[in-house]
Amino acid sequence: MPARPPDSRAAISFAHPTTPRTARLPAHPATPRTASIPWRAATPHAAALLAVALPVAACRPDAAPPPARPPAPPATAPTSQPAPPPAKRDPARVTILYTSDEHGWLYGQGEGPKLRGGAAEALARWITDDAHCPLRAPDPTAGEPCKDPATLLLSGGDNFTGPAVSTYFRGLPMAQAMARMGYVASAFGNHDYDFERPAFDANRAASGVRYLAANIRAKDPAKDPGFPPFLLVERRRLRIGIVGLATEKTPQEAAPSRFEGLAFDPPGPALDRAITAAYTAGADTVVLLAHACEDEITPTLEAHPEWHLSFVGLGHCHRRVNKRIAGAPVLMPAWRLDAYARVDLDIDPSRPERDRVTSIEASLINIRPREDLSPDPAVASLRASARKDLDAVLGAVIGYSATGMDDDSEAMGRWLTRALREQTGADIALTNWTGIRDSLPRGPIHKHTLYSILPFDNTVYLMKVTGAALPRILGERTLVASGATRTDTGQKKPDGRAHIYEVHLDNGTLVDPKKTYTLALSDFLYDTSKAFNFKSADPTPRRTGQSMRAAILTWTEKQATTEKTPLEKKVGGSTAPPKRKPKPKPKPDTDTDSP
Repeated sequence: MPARPPDSRAAISFAHPTTPRTARLPAHPATPRTASIPWRAATPHAAALLAVALPVAACRPDAAPPPARPPAPPATAPTSQPAPPPAKRDPARVTILYTSDEHGWLYGQGEGPKLRGGAAEALARWITDDAHCPLRAPDPTAGEPCKDPATLLLSGGDNFTGPAVSTYFRGLPMAQAMARMGYVASAFGNHDYDFERPAFDANRAASGVRYLAANIRAKDPAKDPGFPPFLLVERRRLRIGIVGLATEKTPQEAAPSRFEGLAFDPPGPALDRAITAAYTAGADTVVLLAHACEDEITPTLEAHPEWHLSFVGLGHCHRRVNKRIAGAPVLMPAWRLDAYARVDLDIDPSRPERDRVTSIEASLINIRPREDLSPDPAVASLRASARKDLDAVLGAVIGYSATGMDDDSEAMGRWLTRALREQTGADIALTNWTGIRDSLPRGPIHKHTLYSILPFDNTVYLMKVTGAALPRILGERTLVASGATRTDTGQKKPDGRAHIYEVHLDNGTLVDPKKTYTLALSDFLYDTSKAFNFKSADPTPRRTGQSMRAAILTWTEKQATTEKTPLEKKVGGSTAPPKRKPKPKPKPDTDTDSP
């Protein structure tokens, strides 16, 4: 395929988050949840999909009868030409490319030969290795239109929230990149509303991506996001039915207030309706995009082999899955564009319904640097423009780290929770490990670093908790705390099984079980924690309205750390480079374990 010139719209300028996000981009239209309505592209980015989204005619029982035919012409009159026969549909191969939980990782992780992922790197690989065509033909700068495209790029959701280069701009740079990359459809992820509904609508329009969810119902019509249960897309004259599924736990896995007015139904009945409707609408085969973990969806898939799915893409759990369930390949390529799934489907449209896929080849493929590949210039230009704008706003240095901190390290936990505790004046501060999304690089600490480490717009709650509850709270492995330490007394409770613990504050004071203490935590942790019921402990916390990220940033800046007095000396821990455990041998570039 000839090289494509860069997309002229890639080098865009990103406004400050206080700028209304709907100023440049029209809201995505609320489309009726039916397969019989063709998709109207919301923006020029998405217009090319008009050529690939398959309109399906709707049958209306209340339609007026056709007009009476005119009398037959005399025998001598010339006869009209018969209608041409429908175009023949031959067996062909369609390739599905699938990623999930991209989380705004426009740039890869690491540097040089250790680089992993990257949006521009992924697209270059897809074009070169997989004959992928991004399908942005209406843009005159994008090169020649795709002829008979054979690839279909799909996502499992959670597209935008992550590094500062996407997060600070409310996901817009990632949405623009997805448009250039040619994403067609996505499941709805629990973090896709992280920047609230207006920003999501703007990103949806900018990306040209169709979000699908068979199990989301609008209890309040005003809140209806317009997610159809499925979409039909044509490739090689073959009709691919794409069904979407959101995790039923969505309101518990992100800020619940963002999903008010929506219901997330169990997967089984919703999927059965959507898959049946997709076949009825003419799908030659059906694939499922599920923003759900393996254990959540497996029982449903095992119970319905009659669905004859040709591919199931999973997400949400950020790990690799490559197996078969009920005959279908089930794959999850982890997250951060570290890898992708490639599924080759050989389809014969002459075979009976639900039996038209004659062979499936599926694999997980790592996205790694290659000497013969250069990053896609359009996506590379777009992310460079976003980074330049980011540096102009958040490039100021606020501290220094001698060693850097991994996102799951004790040093990272100590830094964030101590900063939160001292900035708020609480006795103890907590955060959840899963909310820490990036590591701290060695060297100067920039303001935008905090946006990458803590991408979620959580606010600070101050609540009261009794000393008696602290041993249980501090014993939860999903949480990290500052201000108090739990120790095992070596004694057991009368049942002989449960250990007795005591808690000391950082000043050495033994916690009194009958006294109350002030606890600082995020609104998300207070509302959704499975580790401890904070709502029961204090139904009326003080909602400060202060950003948790801003509190930690302010404390860090006040420490005035430098190369001589680095952050590690302020929070405790070695200032020498950490000893690394021997790393396992790198995985091969292609996971050849076909499910």
